[in-house]
Amino acid sequence: NTRKLIPLTTSGVIFNYEIISDSEILATFSDLQIPRALITINTSTKRAKCISKSYFQSGFNSELVENIPNLPPAYFIRGVKSDQGIIVFIHPGTDFSPRWDPIIMNLANQGYLIVAPNFRGSFGYGKTFYNYDYPEAVSDVVAWKNYLSELYQPSRLFYLTYSSGNPIMEQALSLDNHNLTASISYFGIPSGSLPTHKIPSLYILGKYDDRVKFCDRIEELKYASKMNAENN
Repeated sequence: NTRKLIPLTTSGVIFNYEIISDSEILATFSDLQIPRALITINTSTKRAKCISKSYFQSGFNSELVENIPNLPPAYFIRGVKSDQGIIVFIHPGTDFSPRWDPIIMNLANQGYLIVAPNFRGSFGYGKTFYNYDYPEAVSDVVAWKNYLSELYQPSRLFYLTYSSGNPIMEQALSLDNHNLTASISYFGIPSGSLPTHKIPSLYILGKYDDRVKFCDRIEELKYASKMNAENN
């Protein structure tokens, strides 16, 4: 026991694993080239081998951008081209690590640059960073939006999120939606207050979603749209 953390992969995400011998681990894994697949990891050589047939030469690449003053780390994901605009992906859950996501991969393949900040409150950057709450996360999203707006002007700029990322997106939109072209939320958990932003927004809902009441959410969004139009 060395009491040290020893990384077994250099990229991607391990979802679950099973130790099958003293020198071999069986795991499910994904990165930008591999949708969720079964791999084996030799703990002696630190080499991983994909044993399922879901490997792709996708042409996608990711770059971790950090050390920009007053901005949290973010992953930049690109396809062969990135000339259609920039999408700020507001991750749900605890963090974003480059992995195969069919929607993100499709958008990158269509020519969009995906920027996924690990805003304050995300895992992987220490206890103090993780213990921040929604206001800091919202502030970080807006700060990245403003930075990208200046850096890539006049490119189109979008927000994209799903599930528990939706409250952060809606609060960021209410705080500052300057230079944003549109926002997209799929299966987003309501923030608890009516969306007040006035930019074009697409909400994709699931009729049988067990976390979001479909009919109530439809009526809520219709009412918010009406109020925003009257106050415009």
